[in-house]
Amino acid sequence: MIANILSAFEEDGATYVGFATDSAGAEYVTLSLADGSDPQDKALGLGGLHIEVNDQSNSGYDLVRWIKIEPSAVTLTVDKTVCSDAIDALRIEIPPQSPDRVKVLAALREICRAAAVPVEG
Repeated sequence: MIANILSAFEEDGATYVGFATDSAGAEYVTLSLADGSDPQDKALGLGGLHIEVNDQSNSGYDLVRWIKIEPSAVTLTVDKTVCSDAIDALRIEIPPQSPDRVKVLAALREICRAAAVPVEG
């Protein structure tokens, strides 16, 4: 996917990072991590890094295994249950002229490290 829309923001005690093909969100990947650790959420398996790919039915917690950040792309290695077509890697191309590129990649590194998801690059 080519992410023409990038976003990173904090809201309601969580940090969100998003990539979308267009403003309508035809294709998108959103990752989020709660700032605090709620013991009840953790007990229910809801306390880690959350990923959603194109629809809530393709989402869950602690499904991202590894992330590689390159100059023009991000590759997410994920549990096969996150995508309906059973792929295990999502490659997100990021146009070099994207104005939010540096901010979004920094936020992605931060939430992945906080969630103990290995990051390369």
